[in-house]
Amino acid sequence: MADVVFVREIAGGRDLVLAIDHDGRPAWALDLDRGLQWWYPGGDTPGVRAAIEEARSSFATLPVAAVTPAMGPHPAVELGRRAERSAYADEAEEPPGDDLISLLVGRWSRFSRPTRLGLTAVLLAAVVVAFSMLLGGVGGTASDEPPVGDDGMTVTQVQVAGTPCPTRGLLAYDASGQRLVCVPPSRAMPSDLEWRPVG
Repeated sequence: MADVVFVREIAGGRDLVLAIDHDGRPAWALDLDRGLQWWYPGGDTPGVRAAIEEARSSFATLPVAAVTPAMGPHPAVELGRRAERSAYADEAEEPPGDDLISLLVGRWSRFSRPTRLGLTAVLLAAVVVAFSMLLGGVGGTASDEPPVGDDGMTVTQVQVAGTPCPTRGLLAYDASGQRLVCVPPSRAMPSDLEWRPVG
C-alpha cells in the first residue's frame, strides 16, 4: 500500500481533508461538510484508494493542520467548485421538452431539496384541508331532500329536533306540533345543520 498522509485544512470556508501521496503531491480531497470528493490528476491509484478506505472513519476527528483565509483562489477549493458543478451537471437529465409536464419537472428539479420538501408539505396540507372541508360539508347534510309545501319553506314531513337537515332556514314541525328551524347548532361548524326548536 502506498504511503499516504491525510491533512485536514480549512480553506475558503470549506473543511477539507487532503490525501498527500508518497511523492508529496495532493492525490485526493474531501469536503467534509458537503460530502463531495475529487481526485487530483494522477492521484487515483489503487494504493491511494486503499489508504482512503482504511482511514475514512477518522477524517472527522483529524486535527486541523491549517486555516487558509479566502484571499485568493486555493487550488483545492477551485477543484472542489469544479467537481461540485460537474456533480450538479451529472444530476441534470436530458433537457426538458416543450410540453407542460417536462417544463414543470425541469423547474421542480432546480429547487433545492429543502425547498422541494417545504413545497411538498404545503401542498399536502392544502389537500388535507380541502378534503376535510369537503367531508365536513357533506357530512352535515341529509342525503334526501324532504318534501316542501307550497310556500317553498315548510317541510311537510314530521321532523325530529337535533337531527340533520338539508338547507338553512327551512321550517318544519315535530310530532307534538312544535315548530322547528334548520340552523347550525354552533358557530364552530356552520355547515353542520340541525333541526332546532323555534322560540
